[in-house]
Amino acid sequence: MGTVITVNKIVEMPNDFTQAVIGIEQIVIEGSPATAETKFYKIDDSNVHTVDEEIEEIEDEIDEDFVEVLEEDVLEEIDETAFSVPGGDIVNYQKFKLEHYQKYPIVGIINQKEFKEILRIFKIDVYVNDKYAISYSKHKGNVALSAFKRLSSTTQFKSKPFELDLLQVLETIINSASGITIQAGWFANLGLANLNSVLLRGEDVNEAPDWQRFKKTKGASLSNIELLIEDASFPNNKVSISLSKRGILYCKKNISPEKSLELTDRIFQIIGPSLAVAD
Repeated sequence: MGTVITVNKIVEMPNDFTQAVIGIEQIVIEGSPATAETKFYKIDDSNVHTVDEEIEEIEDEIDEDFVEVLEEDVLEEIDETAFSVPGGDIVNYQKFKLEHYQKYPIVGIINQKEFKEILRIFKIDVYVNDKYAISYSKHKGNVALSAFKRLSSTTQFKSKPFELDLLQVLETIINSASGITIQAGWFANLGLANLNSVLLRGEDVNEAPDWQRFKKTKGASLSNIELLIEDASFPNNKVSISLSKRGILYCKKNISPEKSLELTDRIFQIIGPSLAVAD
């Protein structure tokens, strides 16, 4: 399990946002045309689901933005019994729900006929203010990004994901004296003999000779970093959160929506000058 957050910059919102916004896309499932819908609507606290309601849907989910890191020693640290860490009240955000239908690969048999894909529904909570739409779920970050892309293409709710220069983000965080440090980074596209990607981990890892060498390697990119954040709500007063270059946050613990927004705001207030939206 864990918590996945995507941060999206709002470009345009409908004049009347009290009504559901529905985006429609024509796709092909098993060789036949199908209609895929994304419904985006405001909800109240009485409609909030629990983490347990999501477990059956997401037990096979690991976000590919972080899978390389998780396949190392981080995966072994995931606590399936982790409690949901609370936070303060959610202020300055309105709560919405995404119901997003998306093609999903899965093998099965119905009426003695084999199929290899279905149209699956994903339900995602979204917190919206006048600048950002922040998704909160246990699903891959790609699901929320796909939903927002469909809405942007077919409705009056338009947003863009962020593209982060993580080397610049890292320097901003280091110089912020914010109680956030860097404990790991994943370099990709190194193009070196027998080495195309690598995870570097450890105290002051960004000062290591390999880190300094790889960040200067032509064509290489820092695809995600792991932040260690000081916070008294967590055991040992610290929590690890990974940040990808697409602005997706991942924590292997179950964090409440309130705490997730609190930590997201804390990170993005620091890295604000480094932000750019995708074209």
